[in-house]
Amino acid sequence: MADRLTVTVAIPTYMRENVLVETIEQVLAQYPAPEDVLVVDQTPTHAEQTESRLREWQGSGKIRWLRGLEPNLPGARNVALREARTNLVIFVDDDVLPSPGFVETHRRCYKDPSVFAVTGQVLGPDRKVAHGVVKDYSLRFPRNYHRRSWIRGLFGCNFSVRRDFAIDLGGFDMRYTGSAYREESDFAFRATAKTGRLVLFEPEASLIHLAEGSGGCRAWGGIYSIRELSYSRGDYYFALCNLPLFAAVLHVALRPYNAIAQKYPATHPWVIPLLLVREVIAFTHALYMVAGGRRLIWCEP
Repeated sequence: MADRLTVTVAIPTYMRENVLVETIEQVLAQYPAPEDVLVVDQTPTHAEQTESRLREWQGSGKIRWLRGLEPNLPGARNVALREARTNLVIFVDDDVLPSPGFVETHRRCYKDPSVFAVTGQVLGPDRKVAHGVVKDYSLRFPRNYHRRSWIRGLFGCNFSVRRDFAIDLGGFDMRYTGSAYREESDFAFRATAKTGRLVLFEPEASLIHLAEGSGGCRAWGGIYSIRELSYSRGDYYFALCNLPLFAAVLHVALRPYNAIAQKYPATHPWVIPLLLVREVIAFTHALYMVAGGRRLIWCEP
């Protein structure tokens, strides 16, 4: 047992209450248990009941509760990487229900020394599992797929990394703000570019993503919010930083079309001009972000 890999479960959280408590309960009930549970809390003030429960868990040593952080999801992940005292770090969202043996399944995947990151199956509240032929093992790989695969991506609410590898890579890019769209894909693309290997998708490391309607990334507004730039900005920034020139140009060119060729704009056509203006502003922001360079662990004071 001397060479047994140790595990921290890291839960970045923002503006969540009851569902956060439920998620922590589910993680603490895992068997075998993780060596550490780290709650990276960016919420200014919790409801009294939530606050009391978190203090109780921290006082009993069941969790480590880090507070007072500027809201930034990649930044919270970087804090978790720095604070973890274990070989592996599993990242889960603050509105999930992990399956029995979830932690141990992630741990078991790292018996293969070539594995640097694992991402698990993500089911919606309907628990629907996807079967059939997969055509894209990159950004469009189905999160609810049923078969173990090697992919070029991560699912932000359910993945793990070797801590030393992730820190050596620079952690997560804090240029992704607000909803931080594509921040986990950015990490995966940088990792696969460095190693020449892919991420292991393990469906047995499954969880249910409750997709709570408020808090978390949704605290910044929906994907069709006219004022919310971070979804589009993150997508443009990701493409410019990670894709080959032709693929990046194509991705950027198709983004405005993809933004309006959806059910909501089709039924609310008056938002289409505003969405297109948003795309232009978001792309301009992304260019400034690229010019400013990445914000990784190495760039922090």
